[in-house]
Amino acid sequence: MPIDTDQAPTVPGLYEDIPEAIYHGDKNSLSSSGMRTLLREGGPATFKAAVPVFCDEFDEGTAAHTLLLGTGAPVVEVETDTWTPKAKAERDKARSRGEIALKTKQFQMVHDMAEVARNQSAVAELLSMPGRAETSAYAMDPTRLVMLRARTDFLVLEGDRALVVDYKTTRNAAPRSFRKSAAEYGYHIQDAAYRRVLRELGIEVEQCIFIAQEKTPPYLVSLHEWDTTALAEADRQVDKAIAIYAECRDADYWPGYGDHIHPMSLPDWAFGE
Repeated sequence: MPIDTDQAPTVPGLYEDIPEAIYHGDKNSLSSSGMRTLLREGGPATFKAAVPVFCDEFDEGTAAHTLLLGTGAPVVEVETDTWTPKAKAERDKARSRGEIALKTKQFQMVHDMAEVARNQSAVAELLSMPGRAETSAYAMDPTRLVMLRARTDFLVLEGDRALVVDYKTTRNAAPRSFRKSAAEYGYHIQDAAYRRVLRELGIEVEQCIFIAQEKTPPYLVSLHEWDTTALAEADRQVDKAIAIYAECRDADYWPGYGDHIHPMSLPDWAFGE
C-alpha cells in the first residue's frame, strides 16, 4: 500500500518503504516493543517518555539486519578503532544522513556475519522464498480501538497465510541459552504481536521462525520457534499490554512507580552468619 513517507499510517494495512524513523517514532500506535515496555514496572511512564537510543550494540544489530535482508539504512565505515572526538563527529554526521556508522572492526564483523548467515542452508532457503523484507503492518484492535503496528524482518505471504522470519543477533545462539534470553527479552510477545496484527488484517501466521546469530567468530547460527504454551501466554500478555495502553491513553495518565512508600525486606543472602 502506498504511503506518504513523512508520516505514519493511520489506515490499517500492509505498507512497504516506511522509514525506520517514522515507524519507530510513531506515538499513535502500539508496537511489540511498546507492549514489552508497558508490561514492566513503571512501564507506562517509560513508554510515554521513550526517546530513540543509540549505542554500538544496537547499531551492530541494525547493520547486520540491513546486510542480511538487503534493505534498511546504509551501513558505512568510520576508519577508527575507538570513538575519538573526530570519529564521533563523523559518526554523528552519518547518523544525521540516516546511515549506520560503525568502527572498522564492527564494519568487518557485520559483513562477516551476513556472509556466514547467507551460507547457512536453512537460512538461505528461508530468505530465498518469495517474501518481503521490512514490511510494516497496521491494524486496529476492535475491542479497545488501539492502532497496533508490527514490522516483520521477512514476510512470506501465500493468500491469507503467512510465514514470518525474524533475525536476532546475540552473544550465545546455543538453543538453551537463546531460549533463556529470548524469554527475558520478550520475543514470545513479539511473536504474538506479529500474529495479532496480521490476524486483524485477515492473515493467519502459520509459522514464525527466529534466526539467532552470534556476534563472535565463527558467527554460529541457530533457528527457533515458540511452542503453543509460550504463544498462549504471550497472547495473554499482548491483551494485557493493549488494555494498559488504552487505559493510560483514555485517562492521559502514564504512571511510574507510584507515590506510596514501598516496604523493603532483606533477601536471605544479605543476613550474616
